[in-house]
Amino acid sequence: MRHRIIEVHQEIFSLNENEVHKRWTFEEGIKRPYFHVKPLEKVQINNWKEYLDLEIESGSHERVVILFERCVIACACYEEFWIKYAKYMEHHSAEGVRHVYNRACNIHLLKKPLAHLLWAGFEEQQGNVEDAKRILKTLEESVEGLAMVRLRRVNLERRHGNIKEAEELLSEAMKNAKTTQEFSFYAIKLARFYFKIQKNVVKAKKVLSDALQKDKENTKLYLNLIDLEFSVDVKQNESSILLLFDKVIRSSMPLTTRIAFSQRKVEFLEDFGSDINKLLTTYDEHQRLLREQDILKRKAENG
Repeated sequence: MRHRIIEVHQEIFSLNENEVHKRWTFEEGIKRPYFHVKPLEKVQINNWKEYLDLEIESGSHERVVILFERCVIACACYEEFWIKYAKYMEHHSAEGVRHVYNRACNIHLLKKPLAHLLWAGFEEQQGNVEDAKRILKTLEESVEGLAMVRLRRVNLERRHGNIKEAEELLSEAMKNAKTTQEFSFYAIKLARFYFKIQKNVVKAKKVLSDALQKDKENTKLYLNLIDLEFSVDVKQNESSILLLFDKVIRSSMPLTTRIAFSQRKVEFLEDFGSDINKLLTTYDEHQRLLREQDILKRKAENG
């Protein structure tokens, strides 16, 4: 009996010794267990990652939580650790996930978007749509000009049937755009929204046409407008489509852009055109552009 007790104690001791040994290297690798504004060295960050992975694999929830709490003190400004903590808690407690995101987003990561976006997604998943809206709105007010946040707000409204609110968010983004590029970006998004969600081709065309008045050489606007014309009735819209191609081909845009649109015009007339004369004329014009490109290329090669 006495020998058996000794054996049991020896087994416990060996097990504990093994567990301590597995963690000792990681503990020695923690050079800064406290918070500091100075960034951690990469080796320190990797040490925390590997240590957390070890504890998660070991399966002791209590130890994992304790280590995460230690980690988010030293790594409070590192989004990846808060996200890892929240993702881990998803398997244990919804309230625990919420608590982690709340601390991260409202104290330490006020201007880091990913954690906020994931928190909003989590709340929407839990059925807390109003909370998700609030999180995204707060983030957008804190970090202005992030398209992914505005689009996430738009799509949140759309998913829950709030089509008018989604449209207003896109229109507002267009109106408040600080650059022409940003304006055109939202114009394309709004046009797609009108076409795909509201099934309103007229509104979609108007948005893109109006945007082209402001951003005359934006090829993406032209391509989206051409795609719109294609999607309705190619035969009926042939003249409108050709006009759009010609605006680019005869513009002052880079030669490579004009050639690309010229090639598409040739293909369009081949596949859908009603007049062989237009096709042959367009083909000749395309060849002239290609010759112009060859001349410029030879000049560049000859210095």
